[in-house]
Amino acid sequence: MLGNVGIKEYIDNKLKEIESHKIATADEVLQVLTSIIRLEFTEEQQTINPLTGKVETLENKPTTKDVISASKELLKRYPTNVELKKLNLEIEKLQSQIGGNEQQDDKIAEYINMVKGVMRDGD
Repeated sequence: MLGNVGIKEYIDNKLKEIESHKIATADEVLQVLTSIIRLEFTEEQQTINPLTGKVETLENKPTTKDVISASKELLKRYPTNVELKKLNLEIEKLQSQIGGNEQQDDKIAEYINMVKGVMRDGD
């Protein structure tokens, strides 16, 4: 019976591994959105040539509408300057309420540095 449990666990783990490869990571999604914005992404379209009757494959670049849509989706993942200023004000308010706890100050400083790093990456 224990052998069967081990085999079942092994099969379950392999199935989870296979399923995880089917789901795109956040990084992959951001890369696709970026390639659309940069007009690097192409879409194949097959048409029939009316003169020859042969099937031709055309590569179409993203339309302006596609680029705008991808840009909006990409921008949703990054805070704007206004949002960063608001976060900084909230952090300052929390710091003034907390007082002199150095551990909390260090945690807040780390968070501020992280937010600044995200902002620099977005520029």
